[in-house]
Amino acid sequence: MRLLRGLALLTLLLLVACGDFLSPGEPATSPPPTRPSQQPLRQTPSPTHVPQTGQRSESLPTRPSAQLHFPWMGAGVSLAPSAQPLPTEMPTEMPSTPSPTPGPRVFQHLPHLWGGEIPYREEPLAEEGTWPLAVILDASDPATRPWGHYPTYWHALREVLPPLLRQLPQDMRVAPFLMGKGEGRCADNWAQLTTFVPPTTDWSSLLPEDPPGGPLPLDEVLLQSAAAFPPVSRRSLLLLTTGAHTCGQDPCAVARILERAERDVTVHVLALNVTDGDARTLRCVAETTGGTFQQLREPQELPAAWQNALRHIRGGQLRVEVAGVKGRPFFPAVTVGQGEKLVATFDAWTDADLAPGDYTVSVGTPLPVVYDRVHIALGHRTRIHIPLGELHIALADAGGTPVKGEITVWDDTHGPFFTRLDRSAIIPLPTGVYSVSVRVPTWNEPLAFARHLSLVVGEAVSRTVYLPVGSLSLRLRQGDEEATAFVTLAPEDHPDTPNVAGWGSGHISFVLPARAYLLTLSHYAESPVVYRLSPVAVQPGERTTLTVNFAQGRLRVLPRASDGEALQGTVTLFPAGMSGSPVAEGEVDGWLAVPAGTYDVRVRSADGTVLWAWDVTVKSGEEKGVQVVRPQARVWVNVVSDVPAAVRGYVELRDAESGATVGEGWAPGRWVVPAGTYRV
Repeated sequence: MRLLRGLALLTLLLLVACGDFLSPGEPATSPPPTRPSQQPLRQTPSPTHVPQTGQRSESLPTRPSAQLHFPWMGAGVSLAPSAQPLPTEMPTEMPSTPSPTPGPRVFQHLPHLWGGEIPYREEPLAEEGTWPLAVILDASDPATRPWGHYPTYWHALREVLPPLLRQLPQDMRVAPFLMGKGEGRCADNWAQLTTFVPPTTDWSSLLPEDPPGGPLPLDEVLLQSAAAFPPVSRRSLLLLTTGAHTCGQDPCAVARILERAERDVTVHVLALNVTDGDARTLRCVAETTGGTFQQLREPQELPAAWQNALRHIRGGQLRVEVAGVKGRPFFPAVTVGQGEKLVATFDAWTDADLAPGDYTVSVGTPLPVVYDRVHIALGHRTRIHIPLGELHIALADAGGTPVKGEITVWDDTHGPFFTRLDRSAIIPLPTGVYSVSVRVPTWNEPLAFARHLSLVVGEAVSRTVYLPVGSLSLRLRQGDEEATAFVTLAPEDHPDTPNVAGWGSGHISFVLPARAYLLTLSHYAESPVVYRLSPVAVQPGERTTLTVNFAQGRLRVLPRASDGEALQGTVTLFPAGMSGSPVAEGEVDGWLAVPAGTYDVRVRSADGTVLWAWDVTVKSGEEKGVQVVRPQARVWVNVVSDVPAAVRGYVELRDAESGATVGEGWAPGRWVVPAGTYRV
C-alpha cells in the first residue's frame, strides 16, 4: 500500500511539472507537418509559439494590396481584395481546420495558372499568454524631478502608460517591475508589482500615485526581472528609466553577464531625458543584449517610442504552406526581405516572427514564387498556402533495374529550371506542360526524354524513363587486398575523349551508355603498372564485371659476388626489352609483387656496380627466385692529355649489346663489373 501511495504521489508531481512547462501560454496543439527523412534539413529556429486552430479575429487590420508575381510573367497579379463576396472556407485541398464566422481573409485566385486557389490570409494568434513581457518603471529619486508639464517623471509614466498597456495584443502577459519603493538599501529598493497578467489589467490601481523614491538599483532589477519569466525561450524587458544607476554594479556589466548566460534576454531601453554619460551606459545595455535604445526629451514622445520598441519586441507571424497531392508538405526555403535588406530565411510550414510592416516574400519551389508586398500585422499570422501538382520521375535501364541519373525538368518558357542526380524524384510544380531529359554522370549528352507532360495542381503525373545503359563493375585487387588505381574509360571510336578519369579503389561501378570502351588502369601502390584492356563491351541492361589483380606473381632477386658473398643494393624490374617505365622496385633479397610477365632485372649494388638478368619470366601465382652472380672483374679508366698529367673526366660504361649503363663516375677510377664487352 505504501508503494502504491508513493507511485501515485510521484505521478502527480510529474503531471504538475509538465503543467509548469505548458503554462502559462504554451498550448499543446498539433505540430507542423513532419519533414520527410529524405528532404535536406536546414537548421532554422524553432517557433516559440504554436497557434491554436479555429480562432479568428472579429476585426482584422486593414492591409495594403499585395502583388504576387512569378519571375517569368513580367507584370504582377494584384492581390487586392476582390469586390465579390469572399469565401468563408479554404479550398478542400488545403490542410486547415474550418473556421467560425467571419472566416479567414482570402485575397485572390489564379485558376488560369495554378488550376486552383492561392489563398493569402491573416488570422489572430492564440489567446494564451505565450508572449511574456517585463516592463521596468523608474520610481526612484531621479524620477521625482519635474518633466515637461508633469510634476514628476513618474506622473508622466503613470498617465501615459496604462492606455498603451491595454492596447497590447491579448495573448501577451505583462509583469511590471518598480525601481524605487522608498527603501534605503540599494538591493532592496525594487518590487515586482504582480505576476504576468493580461493587458486588460487595471493598471492605474497597480501603479502608486506618487513615486516612492530611493536609490536606482538597475543592476538588481535587470537580474531579478530576467529570472522571473516562465520557462520560455525569449525574455523581453522594456526599461523606462531616468538614469543608468545611482547604486550597485555597472548595468552594462550585468548585461554582459545576462548575455553570457545564454538565456535569450533582450533589453529595450526608453531613456527619459538622461545625461550623455547615462545614455552611453544604457545604450551599452541595449546593444549588448540585442535590444534597442531610444532617447526621449519630452513626455509627448512616449507613445511613439513605446510603439517603436514594441515592433521589435513582438510583431506578427508569417507561415508559408507548400503542399502537393493529398496535402503532402514540401519544405522549400522562404526568404523575406525589405527592399535590399534580407530580413529572415526559414523553411515552409514554419512560423516566422516578424515586426509589423510590408515585406517581399520569395518561396524557393522549383519555379520560384514571389509575393511583392505581404503585410504583417501586429499580433496576427499571415498565412500563404501554395497548392502544387507533383511530377514523379523514376529511372531504370533496359532490364528495369533502377539506375542513377541526372534528371532535368524544363518547359518552353523557362528552359531548364530543375536538376537532381538521383534514381527518382518527386517534383512539386504548378499547372503546366513540362519535359524531362536524363543523362548519366559518365556521359555529357542526354540519353532519354519524356516530353510534353501535362500537369494540373492537385494531381500527380508519373513516368519511368528507360535509359540505354549498362554497368561496368571493376574489382581492383593486389593479392588478397584491395588495390587503388587511376581508371580511364574512353569510347572505342573516341579514344582521346575519356568519359571516366579518376582514382578508384576496391570495387567500383560505372553506369555507361551501351557501347565498347578502352579501359586503362594505372597502379602506383608499389610500382607503376599500366593495364590496357580493350575493347570492353557494355551491353544495355547488363552488368559487365572485370577483376584485375596487380599482384599475380612474386619475384626475389639474390645478387652474389663470385665468391658467394651476398651483395646489398636495389632491384628494378623493366618490361622485357626495356620497353617502358619501371614496373617494380625494391631492396635485394626481398619479394616484389608483380603482374605475370617477362622482365629485365637490374641490380644496383651498394658500391655502384650494376648487374643485369635478362628475360626473367614470372607466372601467375608463382614465387620465383633469381640469383645474379658478379665475377671479380675490375675496370680501370684513366684519362690523359698531351700534357703529362691526369685529367678528370666523367665516365660511362655501357653494355656493348644492350647499351645499358653498368657503371659511371669520375675518372681516374675503378669499377667492378660483370664479365662482358663494354663501350667506355
